[in-house]
Amino acid sequence: MFKATLFRSLLALVMLMPISNVMSEDISFDYAQFSYISSTVDPGASLEDVDGNGIGLTVSLSFRPAFAMRLSVAATTFKNYQGEEVDTSKATALGVTAHTSVADATEIFTNLSVVKAAITAAGNAGSESDIGGLLEVGLRHKVIDALELEVRATHVNVFNDTVNTYVIDARYFVRRTVSFGIAYADSDEVSSLIFKIRIDV
Repeated sequence: MFKATLFRSLLALVMLMPISNVMSEDISFDYAQFSYISSTVDPGASLEDVDGNGIGLTVSLSFRPAFAMRLSVAATTFKNYQGEEVDTSKATALGVTAHTSVADATEIFTNLSVVKAAITAAGNAGSESDIGGLLEVGLRHKVIDALELEVRATHVNVFNDTVNTYVIDARYFVRRTVSFGIAYADSDEVSSLIFKIRIDV
């Protein structure tokens, strides 16, 4: 399964390469971003929802006009309806983003990353970890100078399972290089609200 994901990811990168390398000057892929994550897991079958809170850090740095390295680290602790900790999940993703301008103040992008994930049960009752892959495709658009919108879809293969996540993201620039953002992410069983502070570098 991971090999199939890797193949599709490489194909997506290759498809972007022949496109014009004229980048939008309004959209930066050089930034550091801090996130607060609030998630809800719906296990279904009339079971109680499980809530989680976490933090994340993402750093993206360009090494060519149309390519950037991206490192993302996130950790979320989940609690049951009684407020008791269930487990903590951690994920680290390192990969390459390819992007290109398709219209004024509009960029499409794709990211291929290797993901290391770990889950630790409460009270150190046990843990497991795995290495998988991530493929992400999306679009970023500057509506006005102070407002940027982003939509993206992410396909992750880890722990012998695949998860598709769809995200809509809005960022408001209080300064030319500083923005506050809010995003909503939805996957098979998990929905998340993410608050962000991004600094372009």
